[in-house]
Amino acid sequence: MAMTGKDWFQFDDRCWTQPGACYDLGCLAWDWCKPFLGKIPVVGVDPLEGHCPDGAVLLKAVVTPFPGTCRMHGLNIGASLYPADGTGEIVTAITWPELRAAHGPANIVKMNIEGAELSLLISVQHPMANQVVVSFHDWQHSPDGPPMSATKAVLDYLAEWYVPIETYPKFRWFVLLKK
Repeated sequence: MAMTGKDWFQFDDRCWTQPGACYDLGCLAWDWCKPFLGKIPVVGVDPLEGHCPDGAVLLKAVVTPFPGTCRMHGLNIGASLYPADGTGEIVTAITWPELRAAHGPANIVKMNIEGAELSLLISVQHPMANQVVVSFHDWQHSPDGPPMSATKAVLDYLAEWYVPIETYPKFRWFVLLKK
């Protein structure tokens, strides 16, 4: 295992030798997937992003367990698909199987989707990629501190398919490497 990057931006170098695309779920500003542009196919999914760099595909949507639409509270960094007051903008929702059917197999999937990663990770067929890089946001929804119960439950579930490596504890970033 050879990791590249630091803090929230880390991945295992085996992505350069594996087939499939880089899926950047929550690609706002395209900062995470820049090293992959022009080297492997890049598919970005974010309802807020307005720019699509050369060599990438942008879907202005969110990836959820169910297709259709959903409400998104806050149209900037820190937006949430789970607005406490039921308000927010209506955004297009697509499923992981729909996304893969349209754009091919996944080599690496990055998820920074403000809390929606929990339901998405337990709803898809695994392994979904050779590696999944994810920021768990259960800490975001607790005023009394950062509980790990939801993150731990999902990591325990995913242990059948992946080896988790915590890369940036401050914001619960993990690299999940396919066994």
